[in-house]
Amino acid sequence: MSPENQAIRNLDRRTRPEEIKEVAATLLKNAEKVRERLDEIAFDPQKFEDLYTEAGVENDLRYVENMNRLFDQTSRHEVIEGLTERDVKELSERVEYEVIRGINVGQWFEGVGAYKTSEFDDIANGVDVVLEIQEGKNFGQLGLGVDITFSHNVEKKFKRIKDEIDNYDGDKNRLARVKYFDSPNTGTRGELNNLVRAVIAVDLPMLKDMTGTKDPQSLHTHISRHITLLEIQHQLDVFLRYAEQKNPAATKPIQRAADFIHDLVERLDSEVRLQQSEYTKNRRADDALVKGLGMFAINDGDE
Repeated sequence: MSPENQAIRNLDRRTRPEEIKEVAATLLKNAEKVRERLDEIAFDPQKFEDLYTEAGVENDLRYVENMNRLFDQTSRHEVIEGLTERDVKELSERVEYEVIRGINVGQWFEGVGAYKTSEFDDIANGVDVVLEIQEGKNFGQLGLGVDITFSHNVEKKFKRIKDEIDNYDGDKNRLARVKYFDSPNTGTRGELNNLVRAVIAVDLPMLKDMTGTKDPQSLHTHISRHITLLEIQHQLDVFLRYAEQKNPAATKPIQRAADFIHDLVERLDSEVRLQQSEYTKNRRADDALVKGLGMFAINDGDE
């Protein structure tokens, strides 16, 4: 890291609490509009009543209502540097919106599109976005579901992924699933299962940069595309190594997603571009991911 960037990093450590309050206050002003936009593009369970029956869908919607009611009871609790649980949730929704915009409008992951899941699948199944291959006429499921967050508390998310790999048998116990999905490209409608799960974590300074990137071309070339892509690549590599040693039956779907992401990283030259940029504004989220991935470590005695 250059001396200039190190100085900026040291200054950032001293000013971070004030910056968080200022930036968060600005971004949270648009929280309601962001939520409305996400609702517009998310899958609507009521449009799947022919598959799951009206009563089945209503049961899922009641589950969402109950979970939101429980959240309301603790939403004012402070959880990180002056931000409440509701603040973190709304900032995570803003990250979701910006990542989906980056993928679908900025074409971050060339040949890949993003679908916003229903609120039920977000809460019950922990998947915010499903990625689909949309390159030319070669439409197909990438088999990758993404959990997008602003929070640095990612341990529970990784524990869920670890449990899915540990328990995988290819039959009753598979990887992640979404219940409500509809792709006009592949004709797939209904449940998607055996999705490899990954986490995209974005720190507030990078989120601020993302929200300030307006036109598609600037969005397409923004460094955040490479940061998010490399986050996914690193996680899939870790999951694959873990599965190979702890439960080889789970390796096939992980390998397929990992191969695609690796090819994309090479095609976009993401590692070099990120290194040349000396971008440090997402470092706290990156550190949180590294810490969370520690639970996938394999000791020599475990092999």
